[in-house]
Amino acid sequence: MGLFYQNDSKSYIMGYSDAGYLSDPHNGRSEIGYLFTCGGITNSWWSMKQTITTTSLSHAEMLALHEVSRESV
Repeated sequence: MGLFYQNDSKSYIMGYSDAGYLSDPHNGRSEIGYLFTCGGITNSWWSMKQTITTTSLSHAEMLALHEVSRESV
């Protein structure tokens, strides 16, 4: 098994993040995740339930962006 990358000068890394606000309404937790692609091929992804309670969708999205920016570094 392995990853195949085309020899293309347009290959670049893209990062995406998303959050699902109150995906666990009983505990007040949201789910966050991110995905990285290179040349259209997924090479890294992550998803988990947040360990802290968020108060809005915007707050959950900001935490997801923080995680993806930390991972990109």
